[in-house]
Amino acid sequence: MLEHHGSEVHGSPAEFFLMRTAELESALSGFILLLAIMINRVHFFLREASGLKLSLDVLKKQSKNAEAEYKRLQEEQNVDSQTQAELKGLRAVVEDMREKVEKMQLDVQFKDKEVKAAEASVIAIRKQTEGIRQEYERLVDEHNNLRDQLAALDRSQSISEVKKNM
Repeated sequence: MLEHHGSEVHGSPAEFFLMRTAELESALSGFILLLAIMINRVHFFLREASGLKLSLDVLKKQSKNAEAEYKRLQEEQNVDSQTQAELKGLRAVVEDMREKVEKMQLDVQFKDKEVKAAEASVIAIRKQTEGIRQEYERLVDEHNNLRDQLAALDRSQSISEVKKNM
């Protein structure tokens, strides 16, 4: 009977080690799954940030065009009432575009922060996974050594029993 952290474990050392190996494999699988989920989220945020940046560029161009048109219309000396109405409409469009650009810039900054945080989490999980992988390899090596020792012990007991029976 082996004792492990105060609890009794029944069976041979090989069975105990196989149980521990299975537990480590399960933990490693869980960490790999978590890493895959984090990578998926980072990819999603990167794609979304890229889309937001493209939209921001388009809105900036539209805003510049609207401002240029607004200035051109303002420079005309003989503005009739219809042109004044267009100017008011363009002013509203320019203001709306400015608000959208500001909102998009804030969204891009927020997404960039989320991406950086997700990347930091992925790096931390990769390091943790590497540590678990190294521990798993160490335990596999230890398992193989214990199995060899157990086989040698079984052989020596068999030889001593054969000599006693003679």
